[in-house]
Amino acid sequence: MWGFILIYMEQKDIKWKAPEYEFKQKSVDWYWTIWIVSVVLIILSMINGSALLAILIFFSAFTLSVQAARKPEIIDFELNDLGVVVAKTRYTYGKIKSYWIEQDEDPQIILKMKDSHLFSQVVIPLENVDVRKIDGHLANYLEKEEMEVNLIYKLTKYL
Repeated sequence: MWGFILIYMEQKDIKWKAPEYEFKQKSVDWYWTIWIVSVVLIILSMINGSALLAILIFFSAFTLSVQAARKPEIIDFELNDLGVVVAKTRYTYGKIKSYWIEQDEDPQIILKMKDSHLFSQVVIPLENVDVRKIDGHLANYLEKEEMEVNLIYKLTKYL
């Protein structure tokens, strides 16, 4: 008689969904302010003979207005044995230097990347997820280092 041994492997993958960013409805006054400041800057640029700067200011104001009105998509997040997956982008543990879980107002993971100067952090929202489970999983692969989100992230969140 043949004997079979079943090996039970615990599912270590942690998956969740969250909006790609926190959406804040902008008032009409916010849009008016953006465009009044932009028009003033465009006029000053034209007076100084810098048409290229005026065009850049116009397209920046337009892009900011469109982006501010756009609602966030719901993104899939995953932690597994190979790394961290954000939407379709995989960050392997070898490319991540350390992590920190911020639990103040909106819980989030801050990943500090190796060999990256411009985008040195990846910030991942934790919505409806057991933070202790996430912390335990990441502690198996990465060093925990207390840190804050960088100025670029704070600025984009504010705008």
